[in-house]
Amino acid sequence: MNKAFAFGAKRPFSINRMIYCCMLLKSDLPYKFRAAGCEDVDMSLQILTGGWCTLLFHIYAFDAPSTTTNAGGNTEIIYQGDGKLQIARELYRYWPNIVKITRKDGRPKFNVNHVWRKFDTPLKAKE
Repeated sequence: MNKAFAFGAKRPFSINRMIYCCMLLKSDLPYKFRAAGCEDVDMSLQILTGGWCTLLFHIYAFDAPSTTTNAGGNTEIIYQGDGKLQIARELYRYWPNIVKITRKDGRPKFNVNHVWRKFDTPLKAKE
């Protein structure tokens, strides 16, 4: 069973950052989950380039299995053979001006760490 809890943090959230693992989405936005293995990166970029902002909460923690620690999901598809390279290439196809394909410890990976500070859409209070 997954659990969530809140805790004290210096700042409760960051604006316009990548949203990891657990998302709460505005359901009438036109964006779709489309990139297996990097869907959180792709969805965050769709939202931010669409003129919306994201909130990465620091006051909540969600108990979810770590990547590759369970036998479910896309484990065989994504993490076997050249799966990581395919993930990086798929994300690059969607975002060629943003995504960099690099290597770490001899393995391919995508890098988008440089991009988040470029987004500055403000959080707007609802009237």
